[in-house]
Amino acid sequence: MGKIVKRLLFIFLLIILVFLLNYVKILILYKLNKNITSTYIINGIDDKYVPQGLAIYEDSKMILQTSYNAKGKVSKLYLTDMNTNSLVKELDLFLPTNEPNTGHVSGLALSQSKVWISNNYFLEEYDLDEILTTNDSKIIAKKEYKLKNRGDFCFYKNGILWIGDFYLYPIYKAPNNKPLLLGYEVSQDIDFDSPTYKIEIPALVQGMTMDDNNNFIFSKSYSNFLNSRIVVYENHTNSSKEYKLSKDSLIKKFTVPPMSEGLIFNNNKLYILFESGSSKYVHAFPKVKNLLSIDL
Repeated sequence: MGKIVKRLLFIFLLIILVFLLNYVKILILYKLNKNITSTYIINGIDDKYVPQGLAIYEDSKMILQTSYNAKGKVSKLYLTDMNTNSLVKELDLFLPTNEPNTGHVSGLALSQSKVWISNNYFLEEYDLDEILTTNDSKIIAKKEYKLKNRGDFCFYKNGILWIGDFYLYPIYKAPNNKPLLLGYEVSQDIDFDSPTYKIEIPALVQGMTMDDNNNFIFSKSYSNFLNSRIVVYENHTNSSKEYKLSKDSLIKKFTVPPMSEGLIFNNNKLYILFESGSSKYVHAFPKVKNLLSIDL
């Protein structure tokens, strides 16, 4: 019995050592990697707000960011000026019922005149022009939709609104016990019961975007002790509307610091939002307080 315990202890310590060495390696590479640049501010992190969703409005050169509050207060939408790297406004998010939205607000997407925020099996629709022009401190959603999947992240491009699941069995389950990315054609009346595309994706996806070739880019992370991964997959929706992403379609992957969340792709650069800088995560390290940019 003593030998078995010693072997198990040795294996456990070896795993810890390998993890620590890998963590140190990533920290060194993160600090020395010339392709990784600290860029735009992450808002709300000193007030126990936790960054989640990320989107860009090209016309006004604005970065939009959603955050939930660690103490259950109203969730926020922040607008950052890309030219000055300064906060333009912060808005309290309200539901169509005029009740405060205190949800996780983990997904954020822009489509022409609308801002979509996904939120634990629900999706809120906000008016973009109202967000840009209001002098009020809050914004009320125009509509709310019930989703077929968890709605942990979302993204819009080429007329399709993508909504996906974060999945870690058995802690974070998903419908049918598999993480899905559902694609909906954005029209006047979207039928969220009938997705146009249904793609099975990897576990632990926190956010997504697409590059100029329409490849899928996912942010994968869990906990402040594990390094995040960015993975890029080929998009096969031209030939199939329902399939599973496989290793054969994996184009590239790379490691970034822990706790990555939303992503945006702009001018061949990938901007990554992290929640580690939030004052909620006292022991998170490194505490990333600006968007990191990677030249792809």
